[in-house]
Amino acid sequence: PQPFLIVEIRQPLPSLDFFPAHIEAMADFSNLLAEGYVPFNYSGDRMLLTPAYRSFRGGFSVEF
Repeated sequence: PQPFLIVEIRQPLPSLDFFPAHIEAMADFSNLLAEGYVPFNYSGDRMLLTPAYRSFRGGFSVEF
């Protein structure tokens, strides 16, 4: 199990009469607890653990 908290939000937007498509606004919040580590290999056999950072992404989804 990984100690991350990931939340994804999707919100349908009202349709436009002249644009025949379904549009959604999306937001993705990753690692909200700011916990955990990501392995990073370097210099042969050595491995370094770096903190897993928070990330926030957003955008639109369009389906025709």
